[in-house]
Amino acid sequence: MPDVQALLKRSRSGRIMKYTELYPRRMPAKIIVRMQDGNVIEHEVRDYPGLATHPVYMGRRGPKFDTLVAGRVDEGAIRRD
Repeated sequence: MPDVQALLKRSRSGRIMKYTELYPRRMPAKIIVRMQDGNVIEHEVRDYPGLATHPVYMGRRGPKFDTLVAGRVDEGAIRRD
């Protein structure tokens, strides 16, 4: 995975204090990508599916849930729609 390692070396991360102050009620994030041609792409999210503020119910779960959780959680503990 040399391509991933090369990308990580060109990446930076930082903290946005107004986002930090919202934690743990919210978990916002902002992604900023600067392209080689100078264009900038920004994307911001307020929270993520699966957080208390944005629950994911069984009817909306997908393959990721099944892969990561299936067989590891008591079926009685899973909330159903």
